[in-house]
Amino acid sequence: MNFRNLGGLYVVQITNTVLPLLTVPYLARTLGVEGFGVLSWVFAATFLVVLASDSGINGVAIRAMVHRRGSARAVQRIFTTTQAIRLALAILSSCLLWALILSVDHWRVNAPLLALGMLNVLGTLSFPTYYYVATEKNERTALLHFAGRAVAVGLVFVLVRTRDDVAIALALQSAATLFSGLLAHLSNGVNGLPRYSGFSMRIARVLVRRARPSYLPEIQIQAMASVPVLILGSLAGSVEAGIYALCDKIARTGASLFQPILQAMLPRWAKRGDDVVASHQALLREPLLVKVAVAAVCAGAVLLAGAPVWLEIVAGPKFADMAYLSSVLRLLAVWMTLHIILRCVEVRAFVAAGRTHDYWLAMRWLLLLQWVLLVLCTYLAGALGGAFAITTCEVLFVWRLGRAIGTRQ
Repeated sequence: MNFRNLGGLYVVQITNTVLPLLTVPYLARTLGVEGFGVLSWVFAATFLVVLASDSGINGVAIRAMVHRRGSARAVQRIFTTTQAIRLALAILSSCLLWALILSVDHWRVNAPLLALGMLNVLGTLSFPTYYYVATEKNERTALLHFAGRAVAVGLVFVLVRTRDDVAIALALQSAATLFSGLLAHLSNGVNGLPRYSGFSMRIARVLVRRARPSYLPEIQIQAMASVPVLILGSLAGSVEAGIYALCDKIARTGASLFQPILQAMLPRWAKRGDDVVASHQALLREPLLVKVAVAAVCAGAVLLAGAPVWLEIVAGPKFADMAYLSSVLRLLAVWMTLHIILRCVEVRAFVAAGRTHDYWLAMRWLLLLQWVLLVLCTYLAGALGGAFAITTCEVLFVWRLGRAIGTRQ
């Protein structure tokens, strides 16, 4: 494993997840439960656009770059074509999102805030993590990314003072992502991004044809964070959306901390050229996967036991009913543990081996069930129902993953 590359990936991950988490207690207490719910609603809506622009294409682009890393021209053309596809998908999904927002009176009120949140989409598109994963060049750009986000976090504590400062908080966090992306493009050279070249229709056809929802748990971690907040924001109001968003933010941060390890190992696993999915026995003998699974269980146990104390620190005693908050967070702690295990096995057994089509075929009906169950449970039981649905479906995903590995040797 390239430890410099792993360090760079962790800087990016900490920048994207842990550093913003520092502002959560302050924002929750300053904006109040309703303001925090509105802020979370806007980010949930923009996450859906990011999801639509990233799903499937990123995984195929990583494998394509890994196998052509010796040719700078080939990497450059793959990079340009991938960026163009992502931009086209983002524009299409943004149009659909705006049409939906403007058609619902309750959502139309927050349209100006959503416009500020779209800066987050532009920033995500301008920072192509897939390129850094494939080429294992992260150090300089990771530091630039960290610098942009750190400035925004500092300004949040300075400029956000009252419950009416939701727009300021949103603008600062969204602009930080865009600023980091611009820094990444300006940092050309050994550790920067390649220059844009001509769009290749041939490469585009290959990428689109091979694209599958290969990073299903990664897609899930974004979509399942966004959908309950959107539903709760429209049906139960900003308060209920804020409750779920606060607990979900804590659990997703814990789940994402393991992502850099898997990203750093993906190029090496992909180079092995495995044609078959790894067996259960092989996975159990994989030292890295065993360590990740053990660490995931320990992290889940800590969050499960310390939920009331942590929420008291983060949310404050007047944020909402603390017993209700603790119940939601405990369910999401179980989800976090299962998600980490599912993610590490999925990357090793299917994505690195180029068998994402098998993975999609095995999981497609459970994915549909997850969406139906999530919407229904959130509608009937609010934040607690959404947490129950995502946890239940994660159990089913782990069970189905084991069946998929066992039947595709």
